Amino acid sequence: MIALSPSLTAHQKLPHRAPALQLFAHPDRGGHVILRWERLYSGAEPDSTHAAAIANDGSLIRARNDAGNLRVSRVTNPGPGSTYSSWSLLTAGLSTGSGVALAARSAELLLAYSTGTALLVRTSADNGASWSAPTTVVTEASNVTSIAVAFTGSDACLFYGIAGSATTLKRLRRTAGAWAGSGTNWTNTASVASITGIAATHDGGDFAIIVTGTAATTTHRRAWSCSMGDLLSPVNTWTALATIAEADAASGVTFAWPSISLYAGARLRATFRQAEAGSVAFTRAMETLLLSATSAWAEPFPHEASSSYGLALAPAATYVWAATPSGVWRAPIPANADLSPRVLSCTYRLTPHSARCTVELDNTDGALAAAPNPTVPALMTGGSIVVLPGYRSGAGGAIQYGVALRFTIDRLTYRLHDGRRTLRIDASGGWERAERFHMPQPWQAASGLALRSAIFIRLAARAALTNASTGASADWTAYQPGFAVAPGETLASAIRRLMSVVTDGIRTGTMAVDMLVTGRPTSPAPAGAFGAPGEHPITTIELVDEPPPANWLRLQGPDRYAEAVDLPSIAQHGPRIRPLRNLDASTNAKASAYADAARRRDQLEEPVAELVCPFHAGLELFDPIAVTAPGLGLATTTYRVLAAGLDYRRGPTGARYDSLITLGPA
Repeated sequence: MIALSPSLTAHQKLPHRAPALQLFAHPDRGGHVILRWERLYSGAEPDSTHAAAIANDGSLIRARNDAGNLRVSRVTNPGPGSTYSSWSLLTAGLSTGSGVALAARSAELLLAYSTGTALLVRTSADNGASWSAPTTVVTEASNVTSIAVAFTGSDACLFYGIAGSATTLKRLRRTAGAWAGSGTNWTNTASVASITGIAATHDGGDFAIIVTGTAATTTHRRAWSCSMGDLLSPVNTWTALATIAEADAASGVTFAWPSISLYAGARLRATFRQAEAGSVAFTRAMETLLLSATSAWAEPFPHEASSSYGLALAPAATYVWAATPSGVWRAPIPANADLSPRVLSCTYRLTPHSARCTVELDNTDGALAAAPNPTVPALMTGGSIVVLPGYRSGAGGAIQYGVALRFTIDRLTYRLHDGRRTLRIDASGGWERAERFHMPQPWQAASGLALRSAIFIRLAARAALTNASTGASADWTAYQPGFAVAPGETLASAIRRLMSVVTDGIRTGTMAVDMLVTGRPTSPAPAGAFGAPGEHPITTIELVDEPPPANWLRLQGPDRYAEAVDLPSIAQHGPRIRPLRNLDASTNAKASAYADAARRRDQLEEPVAELVCPFHAGLELFDPIAVTAPGLGLATTTYRVLAAGLDYRRGPTGARYDSLITLGPA
């Protein structure tokens, strides 16, 4: 239960209350801004390695290695009417096909490139209007290939690959304005068989790196991420490689030429080139997102760009820019929109397997029509609404709230009825997004390889579902089951299978994360009290007595089975058997424990009461609460919140502001 201020706790128990509900539209999903790309330029430049950055004055700076000629472009006020076809020759003599790199900070631009074995850097102190003479920062025994550069404060770091050593990635730091005398190898050499691209940025704590190539031994194609310590982690220490995208060595798929940037809300976004050499060949840029809470990456998805050298990202305050030699795109970053004054009604319902919300807005002035529009650019299908229900219980009638809920907008319905214009928003939570996401390829973890929680993190992240856990069971946090998913299976199905033999539940719709795994221990202490004098008042309560969906659970392992039964229910209602298959139940102990946990899970999701009360601002799914209802002969009894909802309607008649709660066994 959300901790509430004393004034809010007292106010929501009063006979007469002052409801307040705030509603905001966010142009994001899971905290990541939705980039609605607009192509501003389609040119005829030949395809080549390239880079892009936004200078301090807002200029778009691009660089490309045009068959050994380093060409740069500066567009001082980039927009739909700008000229992007003007390039200046900066120098010749580059290694054909070698990378170029750009980085920008408040007063400086860095441009890095290679002329064979030499790695050179030029600087600009006037937002790319002019460039310094080149400085050779290092000379290697073999040609320098991929290059990345990133700032940390006033200093910087170069990352580069060597043609003569396919598994080598080196870093070269600049400290107090002076570059190190030689590059230093990373510590992940043994994990790779080859490197086809490098990208880097600074995330405010450490350097974030993207590497494409092939894996050691198997030569499976991979796009990876890792980090190198700077301000938070020990300086210059490397993390292990984390997989972003993967393909079998025999698949014909290759990954190369990545880019990475930090954009709105300090979020990381990456791109890389994916090429398919099969019978339906293609070359395209792929985008992906880092879910910062779990350091896991979302399933990559296609961008319009088709350059063989990927797509360079260049974020700014109000737009994210992207470029290839012959293309320029931008995507707006709108501010959140406050829709609170327009709310006519709001209902939501949170259950163990769903989260849905419907809001009706006043659109008398027509300002919401055809959203997103210039008036409300943050309102869009696929975006989010944030619901903050509370009361004017603070000093001077200030709004105070407890729960904060986020839903993804599924539908916008514009209505004209008797001359009145309204907009209805239908939105949903993490479970619904998981139902819509189908696993694109098979994946499995052998027994003893990954924690159940780590498997969940990996699966949820593929659908860009932010996730976390709190108070989860020992099985969730300490056990490493065998698990596999098949291509085409929905993410929701995979998660249900993963959780079928543990008692933990998932909260969705929370502001913090899309899916929050929470423990449901036995004999919990109540987090709140309802019904008795001085407690939160009850408007209506109904006690429910019905047969359970199942009272006999049979769990089938690969070569054994175990059962969990509710004998009194079988005697009263007859046998209601539910078979459950789990291939990890390979021992008697596992089979028995899984059967008991699955039966306990079934019991926790059997409704036993329905309760309506004045809206409770702190109530969350799975909260244990004490309920007293002498009129039904109910002494103080602890239940668990099985479903929680809000019914809010504004108006002089029929106004309502209630919590609708389904209770299950504690």
